[in-house]
Amino acid sequence: TDGHVTVLTYSRPEQRNAIAMLLESEGFDVVQAGEGSQALEEIGGDGFSLIITDIAMPGPWGVHVGAMARTSV
Repeated sequence: TDGHVTVLTYSRPEQRNAIAMLLESEGFDVVQAGEGSQALEEIGGDGFSLIITDIAMPGPWGVHVGAMARTSV
């Protein structure tokens, strides 16, 4: 891979899987999360290049995930 890791957070698996397939076809490593708290755990592991998130989802909403990711970098 090219080292680009994406954290993809969507509560609907069908949307998440479709976006993951597209990103993977472009060379991204994709870590999937079904809710905000799971995304934050993945982000805490570091090494990601991109976060794609749903706005309204279980746990912390997408805007909160983005804000928390910015403070952890």
